[in-house]
Amino acid sequence: MSRDRAKRLHDRATRGEALTPAERAELAAWYAQEDAAECALLTGMTQPSNLAELRAQVRQAMSRLEIVTQQITALAAENEQLRHQNIALQQELAAPRTAQRA
Repeated sequence: MSRDRAKRLHDRATRGEALTPAERAELAAWYAQEDAAECALLTGMTQPSNLAELRAQVRQAMSRLEIVTQQITALAAENEQLRHQNIALQQELAAPRTAQRA
């Protein structure tokens, strides 16, 4: 059975539409096939060597995340400093205009 047909049958069944006995059998076979594929995938992911590799990848990602976080913090501090400088410059530019008007 094609994946599209299985999805259509599944959709109909979940919407409460009546399926023929043959359609119910097809759908049950597809569910069993999908369950078997999922079990095979999950079984392959729990191998100890794969798990150790995944843990190493997580540690590397956390290290990179820490570095990026530090960079973001430094940039935020620099941006704040620039905002203060910008405000000071705007006040300096506005000061002569105010003095000229008086």
